[in-house]
Amino acid sequence: MSSRKIGLTEKLVIYFLVIAIPAITIISLFAWNRAKEALLQRTKDQLISVRVEKELALQRFFDDQMLLASRLAASKNLNNLIERSNKINLTSDNPIRKGAINDSILNEIYRVNLGSLTAFQWIWIGIPGQSSLFFNLHGSQSLHPEYTINELVIPVIKDSLRQGIIETPNDPNFPATPLTVLYPLLTNNTLLIAGIDTIQLNQLMLNKNPYNGLGKTGESYLINQKHEMITSSRFNSHKGKKIEVNTIGVNRAFENDTATGIYLDYRGIEVIGSFAPVIYRGFNGVITAEIDSAEAFSSLSKFLRDLLFIGIFSFSAIFIAAITIALRMTRPLRLLKEASARMALGELHQKVEIISTDEIAELTETFNTMSTAIFEKSQLIEQERQERVRSLIDGQEKERQRLAREIHDSLGQTLLAANLMLSRAKESNETEKKELISSASELIKGSIAESRAIINNLRPPVISELGIEEAIRALCREMSLSTGMEITLKIEELPVDLPEHVKIYLFRILQEALNNIQKHAQATHVFIQFSRTVSTVRLHIKDDGIGIHKLAHLKAGNGISNMRDRTRLLEGTFKIDNCGTSGSGTCITIDIPYNSTDE
Repeated sequence: MSSRKIGLTEKLVIYFLVIAIPAITIISLFAWNRAKEALLQRTKDQLISVRVEKELALQRFFDDQMLLASRLAASKNLNNLIERSNKINLTSDNPIRKGAINDSILNEIYRVNLGSLTAFQWIWIGIPGQSSLFFNLHGSQSLHPEYTINELVIPVIKDSLRQGIIETPNDPNFPATPLTVLYPLLTNNTLLIAGIDTIQLNQLMLNKNPYNGLGKTGESYLINQKHEMITSSRFNSHKGKKIEVNTIGVNRAFENDTATGIYLDYRGIEVIGSFAPVIYRGFNGVITAEIDSAEAFSSLSKFLRDLLFIGIFSFSAIFIAAITIALRMTRPLRLLKEASARMALGELHQKVEIISTDEIAELTETFNTMSTAIFEKSQLIEQERQERVRSLIDGQEKERQRLAREIHDSLGQTLLAANLMLSRAKESNETEKKELISSASELIKGSIAESRAIINNLRPPVISELGIEEAIRALCREMSLSTGMEITLKIEELPVDLPEHVKIYLFRILQEALNNIQKHAQATHVFIQFSRTVSTVRLHIKDDGIGIHKLAHLKAGNGISNMRDRTRLLEGTFKIDNCGTSGSGTCITIDIPYNSTDE
């Protein structure tokens, strides 16, 4: 039982689907990857923007703290009040005087700060290791905050006389603020220590702009050298807790690397983050801006649904289009097949109707053009065949006329003269009769020689009797004797099974060349060489005449045309040109293909 053949329509549909399915898949994957890369890059750019914004804001915030501390430290009134407070503490135990001095100090602080104590959560003024004034500012967000004043001993701080911002020492005597400002006063060994307000620091790092790209899970935070989060986490599950952050981003930032990346945050959730080191007057930390990867890539879910819908729609459209196109292509192809079958039966002039404007129409038009060209070519071949037959008949007729002319002009006249002499001999005496008979005999001998020459020109008998080489040698000897030209002949071993018509054509070509040289070249020496290879026989003729360029009128002459035509009939190549750069002499090179199986 023979298997069912797959029709052309089905094949075309299958081909379309084989191409379409991988194409749609590749394009979809490419679009997905590009969308994901674009979204990731956009998220990174937004995170960098947020981080840089927070970093600049933090820089300004720290500058403000240092500026306020420097103004307090440079206040002469404050320094005088501190000296008076120290003296009172040493000489008097009057609490009223102490309270008045402390109030004056606080008022001076308030005045220097232009009426706002929003920067510091507490201030400690004194000499480390000694009893000093401690101002605990409650409700620091108001313009007139509540406060309490205590006299406490300042713990000794390493490098306490330097200016800058440090992490608040891990000492129970220090209030629980993450960062502390240090600034020396003008009074000897007196130090101003102020705790940066945690609420303001958290507000600074808080994401207040809903359009900055951090969304619902994004946050920015500050980390100290102990890898502890200084600012508060935005997530309720981590608020109010001491959070240690050892993420990849933080570790790279502590290695002075500013970059973006995807890593697990302190909650163990994958995030996209931008991180950078923060270095400011003694404080070394890290600032980061992060957002959960799930939220950042959430828009890809909708894109994936849209992409899936487009893929299914495209596949359906391509499937319907494939069936439609295949059905439309079937009819013109069938018409082409039928027309080709008629051409195979000999009906060469076929024209198929063009019923579309696509590639099949071009194919149909090409077929029609081909059919017309084949028909016209067949007509032309028939005309050429008839022309060849006509030329052959005309050539035979011209050859008969030439032979008739030669016989009439030479043999006819000679024999007529001999006949007249013999006729006169009948009526002459014995002496004249002998002379006339002798003369007539000579004329008849000349006629016989001339008849042989004519026969030899028609077909040299020496070729069939002695071979091509001897015929060529005889031709050269006769030409040399009759013209006086010196002819050098060199014949390598020619094939013994060279076809008869090839021998005759080579002989005639050489004969034509020597006649041309004798008539036109004004040459004194001719060099002729026959050589052979595995597949060709070469004839090379060289003379020392005036050159072919000075005989331009001969290029289209009968002699050269005859040689070229005979070479072409043997499927060979014919070349003629001057021999050297001086322009003297003519060289003819003829290559005839040869196959030892030819007969």
